Amino acid sequence: MVAQVIEWTQDIDERTEVFDAASVIPCAHYWVIEPANGPVSQGGCQVCGEVKGFKAIMAYLSKPMDLAIIGVIENSPTALSQVISATGYPREEVSCRLLVMKTMGFVSHSMKLTNDTAEATLCLTPKAREFLRQGSANS
Repeated sequence: MVAQVIEWTQDIDERTEVFDAASVIPCAHYWVIEPANGPVSQGGCQVCGEVKGFKAIMAYLSKPMDLAIIGVIENSPTALSQVISATGYPREEVSCRLLVMKTMGFVSHSMKLTNDTAEATLCLTPKAREFLRQGSANS
């Protein structure tokens, strides 16, 4: 009986796998990203040590639509309807790109209510102006 218990224990030990927690539970990354010095900045996760490249902000603003939007609102606050007509892009696409630019802190807006119609007025933020100034100085 003792020999049989030992045999079962060895059989169970051979079938038991040891799991590495990192391979079973994905990391909730905490990225530390180097300052932008080109189109891609390296970042490392402080938890698991993974390293990867992140696109610099200019890579997100290099689309022709973004440059057209910036060109329209660069010098003065501009109504959303004017941005759409001046760029010639569909309203939905312009709105989506403006949301990205707002999230990045490059565009601010105010709402104006006229005759029960709300109109957004857009302008570049100081952060965007500084970024554009640095970009033109580097080119």
